[in-house]
Amino acid sequence: MLIRRLHISFLVLGIIFYSLDAQTFGFKPDGSNYYKSVSEATDGTIQINVADDDGVAGFSINFQLQIDYTTNVSTSKYKDGGPGNGYYRDWNPSAVSWTSTNTTTHPVTGGYLNSSWNNNSGYYQISLFSGSAGDMTYTITLPIFDDKLYEGGTSGTDETINFKISKELFKKLNNE
Repeated sequence: MLIRRLHISFLVLGIIFYSLDAQTFGFKPDGSNYYKSVSEATDGTIQINVADDDGVAGFSINFQLQIDYTTNVSTSKYKDGGPGNGYYRDWNPSAVSWTSTNTTTHPVTGGYLNSSWNNNSGYYQISLFSGSAGDMTYTITLPIFDDKLYEGGTSGTDETINFKISKELFKKLNNE
């Protein structure tokens, strides 16, 4: 009897682990680039793509979307006096908005998308849930301010917001 229960437990665990590794997700390129340039006072967007690798309905993905101030250094500021160049903030991380390419099958309301901003550490904690099959692209719109100041890098480069995906849970990460 104990051996039978162990076999059933291993079978159930195998199915769970297989289903947990059924999706890949990562940033969606803008054409062939993983960057986009926008003017000040023009909202910018980034996209995260979830690929339905197994065709089975439903997924649950949890991860952090961090502003990178160490590896691929961001020059823009998300808070006055915080990390980045200059003093004044260049965008409002608390006022981002989310959409998906199909809000009927992959809604961003009703608990299907949860996003909370950590102002002290500069990251979003994000959970994406879906009961439907199919690939999905989620778009994050960033409200950019026109602070009338140029705080970019050297040689006239733009101010930058560089994101990286980290601490992803239960899914295969495609982070190019």
